[in-house]
Amino acid sequence: MPTVDDVAKHAGVSPATVSRVLNGSYKVKTERHDKVMGALEELGYALPKKLVSPEALLKIVVITNTLTKQDTSLVEALQEMAHRFHMSVVYKLTPGGTLREDLFPQKGEYDGIILCDVDMEERNFRKLKAICPVVLCRKEFPYDGYISVSIDDERAGYDLTISLIRKGFKNIFLHRSFLHEGPDISTIFSSSYLEEEPVYMRKRLMGYMRAFLEAGLEIPREYAFAQKLPLSYINAPRAMENGEVEKLFNFPHRPDAVIVRDYYVLNQLKYIAEGKGLRVPEDIIFASFDPPVLTDTMSLPYINQPYKKIAELTLKTLRDLIMENLDPRDDLSLYVRHSVEGF
Repeated sequence: MPTVDDVAKHAGVSPATVSRVLNGSYKVKTERHDKVMGALEELGYALPKKLVSPEALLKIVVITNTLTKQDTSLVEALQEMAHRFHMSVVYKLTPGGTLREDLFPQKGEYDGIILCDVDMEERNFRKLKAICPVVLCRKEFPYDGYISVSIDDERAGYDLTISLIRKGFKNIFLHRSFLHEGPDISTIFSSSYLEEEPVYMRKRLMGYMRAFLEAGLEIPREYAFAQKLPLSYINAPRAMENGEVEKLFNFPHRPDAVIVRDYYVLNQLKYIAEGKGLRVPEDIIFASFDPPVLTDTMSLPYINQPYKKIAELTLKTLRDLIMENLDPRDDLSLYVRHSVEGF
């Protein structure tokens, strides 16, 4: 009786591909599937009772850490696009924004995983990739060996900053922040923050600095601080009140523009600024890396992230991984073009 190795050699594919066709644990590119089926028949291999069609519905799990308005928009786009790629999508939330090993899906439970704004230790990510193909969405890790789809955060940082400079703003503060599981907001003044800072925030900072350099402007020294935000900041309208960030509006170089991570931070800083007697947008303007979610901030500048395009490219990339059109060992960052809106 022919072996799996015999079938693989006859079909011109790897033994792993033959095994996948036989056990149906992963879907295989149609061309390779047909070659394997032909070799099985020609060699008289005893076929299992049930074989998975290459057009079978792929089971995908999307793991995210929160469901803000932006996350919901992306989830809706993924759901809308899934049928184009013969995919069935389910969603899971991971507490704390970090996916732990005890929360991993079982091998064979899903055909692929999409991680949206989720952090992972490198060793755990390697283990997750061994379960099934993984694509990051709107996320990049500070280590190698992943495939991601997002906007270009460095270009976004540059575009938003240079647009403000061209409108005449000079004292532009980039509010650098990231989420953590602690109960309080802490402010970091040391450069060691960069070691903890998420990749997307480092890239936005690089773009922000490049815009200042290109315009021949200096960034005030007192702007060199960042904040850790508790996960509860979205539901705590005054979480930043009476904190270090309030001093921002008393600096000698008081900002005339502030760029923030999202509209939840924007709304809190806007509340503090108005409490200091500043008018928005006459005295100070706010800009965000996410689209607006509040009616009173609709006219402020923001980075428009095309969620449908992000979702489409994410699903296509994951399908290519499952079908073995991409090597899971590759490092690949795919960027979707954003635009600057609201001016």
